[in-house]
Amino acid sequence: MGKNYSFNKVREILAQHEGNIQYAELGMSEDWNWTAESIWEDGKCTLPEEDNGAIAGIGGSSWATPVLKVTFLNGDEEVFDAWVDNNIKVASEVIAQQKAFAGATGGLDNVNGG
Repeated sequence: MGKNYSFNKVREILAQHEGNIQYAELGMSEDWNWTAESIWEDGKCTLPEEDNGAIAGIGGSSWATPVLKVTFLNGDEEVFDAWVDNNIKVASEVIAQQKAFAGATGGLDNVNGG
């Protein structure tokens, strides 16, 4: 199963916490440092209006999970799923190759620092 970003889901989550957000980033959980971008500026979401789009040039993944990381005004952080199933099946060999490439290029870090 492939996972695409869902900007609508992200906007819903941000709206639920409006007035309590210091910072928000969107990226791939398992490849965070290469894919995450800020989507919160001056108290507002900076995503485009359409639902599906790209962050750091990536619209989705067959192996990594699109997530929203929110830092609240009190300093707490929370990570939310931010994806929809794109109904594309990918062979396990292809996924293994993609992960190997990510690891070889300095990726495979995690949103939670792992």
